[in-house]
Amino acid sequence: MPTALVDGIGEVWWQALEDIVTQRKAIAVAEAEGTQYFECRTLAEKRATYDTLYWSMRRMPEARRVAFMHELAGQYGYDLGKQCRDLIMTWSELKSFANERLCTIGAHTVHHYELAKLPADEAVNEIEQSLGVLKAQFGSLPQHLSYPIGGKASAGPREYQMARDLGLRSGVTTLPGGLYAAQRDALWSLPRISLNGLFQAKRYIDVFATGEIFSRLPLG
Repeated sequence: MPTALVDGIGEVWWQALEDIVTQRKAIAVAEAEGTQYFECRTLAEKRATYDTLYWSMRRMPEARRVAFMHELAGQYGYDLGKQCRDLIMTWSELKSFANERLCTIGAHTVHHYELAKLPADEAVNEIEQSLGVLKAQFGSLPQHLSYPIGGKASAGPREYQMARDLGLRSGVTTLPGGLYAAQRDALWSLPRISLNGLFQAKRYIDVFATGEIFSRLPLG
């Protein structure tokens, strides 16, 4: 879990962007060369606008992306702080099941920044500070890390080594795949099967839980 979000001071920016696009018929974005307008009248236009802005933000340095999101939210009267507090569980809610045997609380950095975009010292601090906060809240140090976003552009060998150097037992990417004997030597770059917004049906869970589908697909 990203600790700043639980503190109510983080940003679920991808959802905020979706909300802003959903609620409007057009979006104006100020750029260096002038204002760019995006039509959002139809569902297809909303999806196209979201995809364009989302991937543009993903390519930005994290500091610029944060500033861009705040500018856009301010322009359209969107309260990022309230959105975070409304969406994310509180520490009290999390503690209600943190001691359950089938639940493992893992680290997910502080601000959910893409670590590969950060200077090394900032990336290490994002992980290390989150570990300290989670230990203070739950009484034990997390043993596992999930890299924010987790794809190849978000975490790589540098970040895997950071997790290892910080004493974490494993680090999980969002690269799909099954677990094999070779992973015992790559515990800080494990694959992950994500039940995200593309798979909103219960029948997917039984299939994905086997991992077989990702073992059979040509992934590279």
